[in-house]
Amino acid sequence: MISTSLTKKLSSPALYFPISGDRYSTRAGLARFGTDFGNGQRDTQLFQFDKTFTRYRNNKLAVREHTIDDYVCADAIDARALAEATKFILHHLCNEHPDKFSLHKSPQKMTFDCHLTNEQLIIDNNYNLTTPHKPEYKNLFDALALQVQEDICLMQMTDAGTKLIAAHLCAANHWSARDKLLMDMPHLHQHVPGFADDNKEPEKLLQGISHKTEAYVRFAWGLCDQATLNQHPHALLESKSSDNLFMRIERQVIWPIADSEILLFTIRTYFQDCAALEKQQRQSLINAVNSMSEATLKYKNINKVDVLNKLN
Repeated sequence: MISTSLTKKLSSPALYFPISGDRYSTRAGLARFGTDFGNGQRDTQLFQFDKTFTRYRNNKLAVREHTIDDYVCADAIDARALAEATKFILHHLCNEHPDKFSLHKSPQKMTFDCHLTNEQLIIDNNYNLTTPHKPEYKNLFDALALQVQEDICLMQMTDAGTKLIAAHLCAANHWSARDKLLMDMPHLHQHVPGFADDNKEPEKLLQGISHKTEAYVRFAWGLCDQATLNQHPHALLESKSSDNLFMRIERQVIWPIADSEILLFTIRTYFQDCAALEKQQRQSLINAVNSMSEATLKYKNINKVDVLNKLN
């Protein structure tokens, strides 16, 4: 278990309540990155760190012992594009969190110190790891993703469309990165009820983002009775009945990497105990569940009667 002076000083997680208009919607709902959602400086950060860091890190380490290729997929991306992405992530971490990361350069190598995990990564000028590390990382993309709480996907934008070319997905929410690798946006979401109607031209939406320097943030949510990070369809998960109910909330950031065809897509999972919701929030959640179609309830594995009984 990681326990450094920095991890002990981390604050509580940010709080988000992404229901708008008391209805469930699959619309993109994009807001400009940096929009104030009531979390101060954290709303301006691509990578958020809080006192649950060790739990997220341990989850990422645990899934590697299952089948790492189900969770860490970078074989569909070429070396140049992967280097562009890792360079962006590395430098962004140093600029955004200088108390947690530092980079030292010499003509032959770079030394990246990760103060939360007490790891030191030795990197060449092409953004490759040059020395063995424990755990045994597949590449720099893998190593950097183990230093943050977010899952990270990379999308490639071309004239032919957008496709998923790499993913580090350890807090999977009932989908597999490996199964969706090289899919475009419409096919990535083809099983989501209502997505095609609510987002008529998802490719044009992403193309518009990619041609701007701005990043965007959106939220997705569902309900579960256990606050389990890894819900990969290939994982053997023990099902237990529970009287608890949690909102599983995803903060998704879409960030075009300058001078490249790469879109960085981060997914940070939060759990909100429904018992701790304010009265108006609870009513909004009830209304949103009531607005869900049967297809949506089935897709999200929500037992409407059971959920409403827990909320009322």
